[in-house]
Amino acid sequence: QVEQVAVPTSDPRWLAVCHAATATMHSEADAITVGHANRPTEGAAAVSVRRPGPLGNPLSMRRHGRLDERWRPALCDAFRWAFQAAMDEGDTSLEEIAVLHGLPPSSVLADYGNMPWHAYASAVRAAAQALLARAADGERLCLTCTCHPQRCHAATIVAWLREQIRRRPAVRECCTGDGGEEGRA
Repeated sequence: QVEQVAVPTSDPRWLAVCHAATATMHSEADAITVGHANRPTEGAAAVSVRRPGPLGNPLSMRRHGRLDERWRPALCDAFRWAFQAAMDEGDTSLEEIAVLHGLPPSSVLADYGNMPWHAYASAVRAAAQALLARAADGERLCLTCTCHPQRCHAATIVAWLREQIRRRPAVRECCTGDGGEEGRA
């Protein structure tokens, strides 16, 4: 027979019980990963973040018709900047972001460059929020791109998703309904 004992919701033991009841069986680190398009993380839903989708990197490493790996760091940094500006509803343009990172405005691919900033940003927010909803429901996700295991823009999206999951409302609210009553464990 189990004896129920009143435990204040501020007690770390209560928080641990609440967290255990609502957490998925894997760590946050492996719940959302980056993988190669041909080799996604086993057991995770593969979600392409390749072009031409809203979460694809709108910037190209092609110079004079050839891939130039020297541009990869600047492209990934520029994507991080663009992604954050889109999520913060900032007002800018992909061309401005490219130039800020030492890239020519021609780095912006036509599929994205022909789109007004607010339309691009809105599409990015909608796609990111859809992924967040899936992750918040406990679905394991592997964001896939052909760059991985090299540095990839998908790492920016994964970092944002993990941060949003980490910042979810306090665990106590999920357990008591109002965030402050005494609970039972």
